[in-house]
Amino acid sequence: MGIGRRIILLSVIGFVILRCTAQSPRSSTDHWQTRPTPFRPFNITAEAGTLWVCGADEMILSSRDGGVSWETRHQNRDGEVLLNVSFVDEETGYAAGTGGLLLSTGDGGRTWKRHQAPATVSTFSFADAKNGIAIFNDTGHEPIAGLPAGTLIFEVR
Repeated sequence: MGIGRRIILLSVIGFVILRCTAQSPRSSTDHWQTRPTPFRPFNITAEAGTLWVCGADEMILSSRDGGVSWETRHQNRDGEVLLNVSFVDEETGYAAGTGGLLLSTGDGGRTWKRHQAPATVSTFSFADAKNGIAIFNDTGHEPIAGLPAGTLIFEVR
């Protein structure tokens, strides 16, 4: 008989994170737990065993225990709404959202550096620690050939 796996599923609904732990996908419906958050979460991602959540008030939370407990890594009360958070590796990550806010970290989320994008960042992806592509709302820029309007390729400095 094989060793059982623990599955952790996270979902964002309203102002809570739903956490499910189960030995198999078929038994997961009986194991849902809510984890309230101090803000409205918008996005969840994972990198090297750490879960990351971002949302309103420029808040970024992380969890190293499968979502049982959460640590605030960044917050700006009455700040922008972070719509996306993603990590290239354990140390290098980005968060972006309304008002052209783009945050970057090179120390695993302990500190975050502020950058200004031309408009709200709808979504983004980074190929490496410095080079990424993002789709912005209402940029007024001419489209890049072959890419949707509002798409810019950029380097973070």
